[in-house]
Amino acid sequence: MSGSRVAFDGLWRCLCPSVDPVLAFRVLNAPIVPRTLHATTRRRDCLSVTAPRRVQTAAYRRYASSAIPVRAVAYEAAGAVNDARVRSILKAPPPTILDRDVLPMASVPDMLEALRQLQTIPDSFRTAAAIVRHLIQDRGQQPSPALYECLIACARDTNGSADMIAQLLAEMHQLGMNPGAQLCHDALEALAIHPNYLLRNEILWAMQESWTPITLSGHCNVALGLLRDGQYELAFDKAEELLDKNTGVPPRLFDVFVLAFAHRGFLDEAVRLAHEKRHATSEDVPVALWHVLLDACAAASHVEGTSYIWGRFLEHDRRRVSDGTLLAVLDTAARGGHPDLATAAMGVLTARGAKLGVHHYEALIDSYANAWDVPNALRLLCIMFRALGVAPEGSTRSVYARLKAEPALLDGALEGLAALVPDYDVPIQALNVIVEATVVAKGFDAALQVYKQMPRYTQALADETTFRHLLAACEDTRALRFLVEENPTTALRADRAAFDRAIRAFADVRDVEQAFRCVELLGPEDETWLSRDTAVLLVRRAADAQDERVWSLLEEARRRDLDVESGLSRFLVPFMEGREGKSRREITSGKRVVEAADEDATTL
Repeated sequence: MSGSRVAFDGLWRCLCPSVDPVLAFRVLNAPIVPRTLHATTRRRDCLSVTAPRRVQTAAYRRYASSAIPVRAVAYEAAGAVNDARVRSILKAPPPTILDRDVLPMASVPDMLEALRQLQTIPDSFRTAAAIVRHLIQDRGQQPSPALYECLIACARDTNGSADMIAQLLAEMHQLGMNPGAQLCHDALEALAIHPNYLLRNEILWAMQESWTPITLSGHCNVALGLLRDGQYELAFDKAEELLDKNTGVPPRLFDVFVLAFAHRGFLDEAVRLAHEKRHATSEDVPVALWHVLLDACAAASHVEGTSYIWGRFLEHDRRRVSDGTLLAVLDTAARGGHPDLATAAMGVLTARGAKLGVHHYEALIDSYANAWDVPNALRLLCIMFRALGVAPEGSTRSVYARLKAEPALLDGALEGLAALVPDYDVPIQALNVIVEATVVAKGFDAALQVYKQMPRYTQALADETTFRHLLAACEDTRALRFLVEENPTTALRADRAAFDRAIRAFADVRDVEQAFRCVELLGPEDETWLSRDTAVLLVRRAADAQDERVWSLLEEARRRDLDVESGLSRFLVPFMEGREGKSRREITSGKRVVEAADEDATTL
């Protein structure tokens, strides 16, 4: 912008920034004053009148050190006020209609009275700006502290801004006008809506230098401004300072802070302020706000806050909690180990007729397990099995974690499980989790003893999970043979690798009959079969026992391209020669096996 371009009255520029400067100069008959422009932030452009920000701030503070009057001079205008005309102005039609149809018919006293009343009316900035513009442009009124005070008070409107407040204060300083104490408090209130940390500090510094006391409302507006500015720690410190040093803090201040902190995730502070409101004021936090805070605490798994708020609720308040929040409360209680809270939330859901599912019961089980009450957690598992007919393995993970971390609880868990047998159909999953934890905490031998005493703890039969936990930890071949012989089909589904080791163990002790029964369970269509070591050992033991099933075993090995014939001819030839009354096919098959055998291979 060239240096010849004019800069007009700042108040007019703030009210109508789109107007042409030359035209404004002609309308206002104001002298041309060169203005320094800064290619920085908008706030600096508004605060800087004829010098950079540092110089302007110093000038403002020199002015601020003078005495600040308590209130700006009252509106002085001759003539009576027409109440009907004032009411028509206060209806706040669009500014274009206001300028064209309403203001030309109103007197100056009417407009000044309307400005006075507009300071207490929300969303009145556009109307106030239109009136001030009309007074200056069409009625020849000069800018006065009263007009500035009205505009700053109306800047609480959403259409206001901190930049506008800074510009108005700078213009007042340039015109030699002293802002009153009320104007400063109005500015602090406006800055609580349109935050500007630097401008707020300058106003506070000016009030301090002029020995102007800040009212309780002013301190509250400072705290709200810090909160609005996103400086949450400073805002919380200011709120605590207000609580410590003042009585009669507005209850709404607590509500605003609680709501803002709840939305931002500062739940400790939100719960603390909600708790202190009752002691600092005569009012309690609104029930609706308690519900918002409960929802925030439960969603964030804030155990202390959720438990505290739930405890404050009356019975009818709890019935108003939404299903989603109740589920969050249930999950929070499960994680925090609060079975009473979980039971209460479950009771509300049940009273509503909600259909309880696995996730509801799992939360109750987890709450007892995390509270170190494993017997009751197992009891809840039995109740779930009775109600739903299922008890998923995943529902026992919290119990397993607790037993694994605290092996001393295992004995109590077994006793509790035995006590449940007369009253409940104990699912096998209840025993499985104890077996799993026992394997990890005490070893295989202790887990095997639990398995052998299984009828004492449940009427159910061992399933794949039971065998999987045991077989994976079993290193003793005798115990391995015992487990597989108990239930070969289940053992096969549980762990095929352990099942193969069991067949080899049966062959090793020459229990060929049991070994072949296990081989038959593998089936011809299974992708996996015997390992080579197991197959070779079983062929040798079958040949030694003159068991005819050795040939079918060799045929199956050949079909699966598994080399088990090398080195076994010396065991197979005597067996083949001693066969009598065999069919031609069987003899030919035997010869083919012998001819294919490697006579020089190392035998077992």
